[in-house]
Order: sequence, then C-alpha cells, then structure tokens
Amino acid sequence: MQSQKRGQQHKQGYQADLNKYFGKRLKIKLNAKRTIIGTVIGFDIFMNLDKEQKIKIICIQALSNVTDQLVDIGQAIVRGNSIIMWECLDKVKD
Repeated sequence: MQSQKRGQQHKQGYQADLNKYFGKRLKIKLNAKRTIIGTVIGFDIFMNLDKEQKIKIICIQALSNVTDQLVDIGQAIVRGNSIIMWECLDKVKD
C-alpha cells in the first residue's frame, strides 16, 4: 500500500529542473534522427519547448538529415514527447 503512494508521488512530484537551462544553448536530439541546437527561453511541466508558455527554444539550427549541414530554422516549438536527449553546450551552475 505504501509503495503505491510512493509511486504516485514520484509520478506527480518529480520533474526535470529546467530552470538552470534558461538562456543556455542546448543540443537536442529528437525522434526521426533530427537534431536541433538552440537557446531555451521557456518551458512547461511536459518539457514542451516553445515561445512563451512552454519550453521555448530560440535557434535554432537544425541538422539536415540529407546534407548533414546546419540550417537556420528560426524560433521553434518542440514537443516534449519528441525529445530523446539534450546536451547543454554552455556551462550550468547548480
């Protein structure tokens, strides 16, 4: 019974602390072998990356799957469920 409570708390209570990534450059790997590089300007609890109310990323450069070159795509909204991993390219203070 107690393990169920812990599971519920964990599911609802823990989320990524993205505040330390505000204004930092990230390299984000997305599904379908896509990669973007940009600066975080906002986020929501679902790790959506977008303009004002969610995770916003100003970028942004996308790595073209066809030519393997960076292409400037401007500002973009990235849905949290399409993120596979991210890597911070700037130094982050804890």
